[in-house]
Amino acid sequence: MTLPFRRAPADSLSAAFARAVEARPRAAAAPLVGVEHEFRVFAGDRAVDFRTVIHRLPIPGRRLDPADPNAYRGPWGGSITAD
Repeated sequence: MTLPFRRAPADSLSAAFARAVEARPRAAAAPLVGVEHEFRVFAGDRAVDFRTVIHRLPIPGRRLDPADPNAYRGPWGGSITAD
């Protein structure tokens, strides 16, 4: 006796999702753009090494760059760093 094959609900959803994605036209890949803006920090007329200040500032975000201990990744996707 052969039992009929029944798809699990997750299989049906996966197949429906695949059909929906395949039906959409593929967008051209967007180029990546990097924008950098550099600042100088002063205390009065004396230049300050920002590396000595950055860790005391209330910068929101995560410290995720293992190669740059001064990098703070902001919730907007950009980063603030001192070099």
